Amino acid sequence: MRYLKSLILISIALISFIMPSTYSQNINGQIVYSAQFNMENSKSLSIDSDKLLYILSFSNNESDFKKQDVLVNENDKKLDLVTIFAGNGIFYSNVKANERINQKEYYGEVFLVDYPLIKWELTQEEKMIGKYSCLKATAVKYFKNRKGITKEREVIAWYTTEIPVNFGPKEYGNLPGLILELQEGNLTFSALKIELNLDSLVINKPTEGKKVSSEEYENIVKNMTQDFINKNQNN
Repeated sequence: MRYLKSLILISIALISFIMPSTYSQNINGQIVYSAQFNMENSKSLSIDSDKLLYILSFSNNESDFKKQDVLVNENDKKLDLVTIFAGNGIFYSNVKANERINQKEYYGEVFLVDYPLIKWELTQEEKMIGKYSCLKATAVKYFKNRKGITKEREVIAWYTTEIPVNFGPKEYGNLPGLILELQEGNLTFSALKIELNLDSLVINKPTEGKKVSSEEYENIVKNMTQDFINKNQNN
């Protein structure tokens, strides 16, 4: 009898282990985010939610994040400013291959920037975003501006373990669930729409461009900017 009870308990444990694994292997989806930039004087750059959208496509192993093409007024200066901070490139991540790539263009040249993992501090703070219960994580991002000066930026992510994938906006991920809201300094990405278990989903790895590290890219930007300034001063 004891042997039979032990066998039943082991079987239940195995089923409990296999079922989540099977689910995680098949999960995929898309999430649409709006982007908003808040000025330091507390005035936000308010943009209609259908004007500046970003899409994260994901499976259990890989994702890509990019700006959605929508018809807008090309003379909208607010839209241009928010886009500069939110980014125009493609962010690609592959968990199995340990790849994190940001394809971006600078002064007409295309780069494939290898970006590092973000180190998060997990908290127990919770809030609801739509129907999903989310937990808060914080981090500090260090970067160099165009003058080569090191700066830091506070990052706050709200993620849900109810969608167990390690992805989010831009280069942010590596959390126990999907990021539904992200604050990167004055920039905020907010989830507008979530679709799961799609019949057809294409995730493209960017391949065009010069491969560089994030540090190498920062130096390239610094040098290109200085060259541009020098040329204008000489003209």
